[in-house]
Amino acid sequence: MKKTPSKILIISSLFALLCAFAAPAVRAEDSGEKDKAAEKAAKKAKHEAEILAKYDLNKDGKLDDAEKAALKADEDKAKAEHKAKAGHKKEAGAAKEKE
Repeated sequence: MKKTPSKILIISSLFALLCAFAAPAVRAEDSGEKDKAAEKAAKKAKHEAEILAKYDLNKDGKLDDAEKAALKADEDKAKAEHKAKAGHKKEAGAAKEKE
């Protein structure tokens, strides 16, 4: 007479297969996150280098108070322009709703 495998043996075999396939997937996710972090760091470094190139007038490799003030003034101007543009879009949307 042929013996049938017990439920415990089947369940443990399935669990072992699941673990075998899950581990590479988890590692792949981790490397994807590392790639994203490295890409984000590179983008930040590039942005900082661009700012330094634009605002570091005395080329000493760091921003002094006057250079920081110029950077802040430009950032404030860009922020105000963005808000004005966003406000204009809201007004246009409100006008369409009234029609």
